[in-house]
Amino acid sequence: MLTEDELQNILRTFAFAGFETTARSIATMVHYLAQHPELQDRLRAEPELRVNLIEESLRVFPPIHTMFRTSHVPPMSAGRTSSRAIGSR
Repeated sequence: MLTEDELQNILRTFAFAGFETTARSIATMVHYLAQHPELQDRLRAEPELRVNLIEESLRVFPPIHTMFRTSHVPPMSAGRTSSRAIGSR
């Protein structure tokens, strides 16, 4: 069971981590729009394209570029355990 302090620290981490990635995404999108006034004009003329802008911004400029995973068990393929990691030689 978590202590009150541990729970508060976890919640703070979630709140600030979420805020930082959201702020970075918005800042990157605003910066891109500032460099492309023709896109600003098109978005003003066709506001329904805003959703596409957001989705494409997240695809092209992701707020988090890489996520790493570490396996603590040997990899398995077709029910057999392998001693080689994927990509190793």
